[in-house]
Amino acid sequence: LAGPVQAFILGLSVDDNTPSQGDVITFTAKLDIEKMDKYLPVKNLTLILDGPDYTECIFGVDGTIKSGCEGMTITVLEDNSNDYGYGYGYGYDSDNGYGYDFGYDYGYGYGYGYGYGYGYGYREISLGYEITLDTTNYSQGTYDTLLKALIGDETFSDNDGGQITIGAPSEEEEEPKTYS
Repeated sequence: LAGPVQAFILGLSVDDNTPSQGDVITFTAKLDIEKMDKYLPVKNLTLILDGPDYTECIFGVDGTIKSGCEGMTITVLEDNSNDYGYGYGYGYDSDNGYGYDFGYDYGYGYGYGYGYGYGYGYREISLGYEITLDTTNYSQGTYDTLLKALIGDETFSDNDGGQITIGAPSEEEEEPKTYS
């Protein structure tokens, strides 16, 4: 038998894959949970940079940094994880019964029914974050990137977060010297 399905979509993109050391780059992290059959609490997300240095930046759904996010700031772009639907309905039923007896006796019967129902439902979860990274204190070299999400008691990750390569610091042009 087929049962309810859940689809997890994790995505990570970066605006500059080849920054110079000292540049600020921006990651966009996205988590979508579709076709939910029950409430799934997203506990935290983790951005991993694995290269000459290893960084594991753990942050909450609300963008609060929990640990390991040196040189990073996190801005929430989208968060509907606390949205849910609820509703109630009323039911009313009446049943009037009349009975006749040939001896001129009349029988009457009344029945009323009231019902109330409440329902709660969860919809798709969409989370989005902008993570800025100041590369000043990161070593030059190539880093693999990975986004993970701790949902309930399980960790999910994107298949390929891609790579960034931090190059040598860019040389600022010197002001021309003037002589008087």
